Amino acid sequence: MDCCDAFLLGLLADHSPITPAETIALTYWWQKDRLADEGLTHFLTRQQVLVADAVHVLRFMRQGYVTFTDAFSLFAAHGVEKARRHLGPTNQASGKTFGDKPVALQPLTSLPSLECFTVTEHNAVRPHADLPESPLPRPGKERRRSAVEAGQMLGKCLLLDEIGRGGSSVVFRGFHQGLQVPVAVKVLLADDANLPEHALAQFRQEARLLARLRHPHIVGVLDFESHAELCYLVLEYVDGVSLNELIRHCGRICWDRVAGLGLQVAEALAAANRLGIIHRDIKPANILIHREGHAKLADLGLAVVRRDGDSPCPPSEALSIAGTVAYMAPEQGTASAPVDHRSDIYALGATLYHAVTGRMPFLGRTRAEVLRKHAEEMLIPPHRLVPDLNGSFSQTLCRMLAKDPRDRFASYDELIAALTSVVNPARLHSDRTEPTRCDGRARQTQEPSRMRLWWQEWSAWLERWRTRLRKQP
Repeated sequence: MDCCDAFLLGLLADHSPITPAETIALTYWWQKDRLADEGLTHFLTRQQVLVADAVHVLRFMRQGYVTFTDAFSLFAAHGVEKARRHLGPTNQASGKTFGDKPVALQPLTSLPSLECFTVTEHNAVRPHADLPESPLPRPGKERRRSAVEAGQMLGKCLLLDEIGRGGSSVVFRGFHQGLQVPVAVKVLLADDANLPEHALAQFRQEARLLARLRHPHIVGVLDFESHAELCYLVLEYVDGVSLNELIRHCGRICWDRVAGLGLQVAEALAAANRLGIIHRDIKPANILIHREGHAKLADLGLAVVRRDGDSPCPPSEALSIAGTVAYMAPEQGTASAPVDHRSDIYALGATLYHAVTGRMPFLGRTRAEVLRKHAEEMLIPPHRLVPDLNGSFSQTLCRMLAKDPRDRFASYDELIAALTSVVNPARLHSDRTEPTRCDGRARQTQEPSRMRLWWQEWSAWLERWRTRLRKQP
């Protein structure tokens, strides 16, 4: 049982939709039906009790990224019902029944705890409180098909499973047999037997832009193939979750972590801007967080390139309105206004605002309503939604989200300097420094020994479970 499993048991003991007796029965189910060396979290994910990204989300919870920690958002749709169907009925008098056979409760000392990993107080917004529901498919439109499926070979890559799907492409997790490394394979979706020419041109441009960009915080490209029937990109695989998934499962994220991620993405955008590239689609789904905490900027499918120095892209080159309206700059939402790097600064500010507050800057029923609010409605300062937010960081976000591009940061150098003053870069890139707490104070920098760590976990778990079971009738 690893640290993620111990952290999961801690969440199930404190804040969970299942009872303590059912939690104990989950461990019996895991011990009975698990694969060789399969942890509890991986087992429950395979059984579709937990969401597919539960392992990564638990890892970021444990590292102190979130301000509200519970187990409710980790359960998949109908996951609790699936677990209870396997566990069978509960008999508090005689013990727990697993399936058809009663199982006597083992000593509680066999269950570890995670008391040494502090679970924060419930002073943040509830997960999903202010997040809109996933948009329904448009009537009359079928799901666009992909020319390949999981399990097939595509070039030298074995496609393992689908990990993402957008309006124009689908992304598979794969394994490159020549390089012997995991990869992400992005395949262009087709409406019919042949790919549309404009989509092919846009896909080629994305491949060429990624090939020009070599930066530690930008997803790298390994290969590109383009045919009349099939077009795909072989990309660096980021072992982690997107910022969007972390927000969806955990609510708002600690402001110091958000500032650190924003600093890394700003450095990536600065590198792109030096080559004249404007991303135009900065949003939480396009910011990937590696398991070690490093941010990676992805998806240059809507990017454009300036042709003459620092002048903005005219509307004709900006392909009219393109991007995600929830994070789109006011000038980007009008087909008559040019866009430049300050539009990306606005979108990055809207993304960080969403991450630190748990809600998007502006919500509306239609795209037009959201665009109008971006252009006209006054922004609620983030420190009013998060009272313990750092004042300098709140001011930085408000300046990034200024309506007039002239009121935003004039360059990425200014933005990076502002974010650097909020967060200490040395702490972000140090391998020996412990994560900061959600109140901004640094944790102990000296790592405790492994033996002492697990001894503290087991002792605290025993005491906590005894207290909870004594309270039950």
